[in-house]
Amino acid sequence: MSLQENIHQLMKEVGAAADLLVVDAYPSERMWHVAVDEETPLFAELVEARRVLVLSADLGKPAAQDRTSFYELLLRYAHVWDTTGGLRVSLDEAGGSCWLLVDCAARELTLASLCGEIAAFAHQVRVWREIVASPGRALAQPGGIEMLLNAAVRA
Repeated sequence: MSLQENIHQLMKEVGAAADLLVVDAYPSERMWHVAVDEETPLFAELVEARRVLVLSADLGKPAAQDRTSFYELLLRYAHVWDTTGGLRVSLDEAGGSCWLLVDCAARELTLASLCGEIAAFAHQVRVWREIVASPGRALAQPGGIEMLLNAAVRA
């Protein structure tokens, strides 16, 4: 079975196995829309050249008054790349929405591991959405930045 066929099969099965609301397939784009729950939509995209399934989710736009502190937080987060579990945050355009992304080794995925990857990623999406919505509050909490940068938060 090819990598693409294997991932398509896993994506057909993951909805029921992980108790997801919906998994919509877009085969020509090698992409899926996944609704984990009412508030947590995400996307999965197969990048065959790199043999990865990229999970991504829109985190929203940081408020204009919080952008400087939020962008500083993103740079600090990127600096500790070795402890983020592969998570990365990006902007879709200048002043635009923030996105959370993670690469999953596509060849190694099983139904159980894909369910786990989606659940862990959805948890991180929820955490990061709170931070995007109010980065000042997250940074103002005692140990807020250290908590975010702590590998345990990403588990």
